[in-house]
Amino acid sequence: MCYSAEASFVAAVALIVTGIVLVVRCYNSKKLFLALIPIFFGIQQFAEGIVWVGLMSGSYSFGAQYLYLFFAEMFWPVWIPLAFAIVEKVPWRRILMGVLGVIGLGFFFKIGYNFLVYGGVKALVCGHSINYGKAPPFFQAVYALIVMAPFFLSTIRKMWVLGIANALAFVIATLLYNYAFISVWCAFAAVLAIGLLFLLKDRT
Repeated sequence: MCYSAEASFVAAVALIVTGIVLVVRCYNSKKLFLALIPIFFGIQQFAEGIVWVGLMSGSYSFGAQYLYLFFAEMFWPVWIPLAFAIVEKVPWRRILMGVLGVIGLGFFFKIGYNFLVYGGVKALVCGHSINYGKAPPFFQAVYALIVMAPFFLSTIRKMWVLGIANALAFVIATLLYNYAFISVWCAFAAVLAIGLLFLLKDRT
């Protein structure tokens, strides 16, 4: 979480518990891939909690930072559109989600290559947030399209509500917290993922 180690760990527990409930509810459904989203966010927030602890104590953990950034920059642009595509029954919507997932794979390999070749920037505390480096505006815009469009394309009832909430979170993070955009927007998105508890209600 973008506030403190304690907030990150509390958020991690809440998200993992939410995810477990959803997995039990959707274990024999195609919605299982969506149900796993809170669990993965929980792991990501736990990693940021470790980053916080390291920054505060001086025993910095690059492993936790890379795990956090793996989810933030590489994992979500692939998982989110493909998880929605697996569930979607309308062909043209499913195809569009699949295209977004393919573009997300481009992010996955490009950022993975950058990590391997150039390494990463050490995270820094900025106010009550963590700065993992500034993302170029074009990167932010394309990334946002990949991870938010499926919420609006999905025919799952009221899923667009989470899409609007995520879009508002993106605008707030961009305008008010651009110095820590990655941390802040991921924190908002993680909290909003709990909303899946109310939208994934059946096993169909």
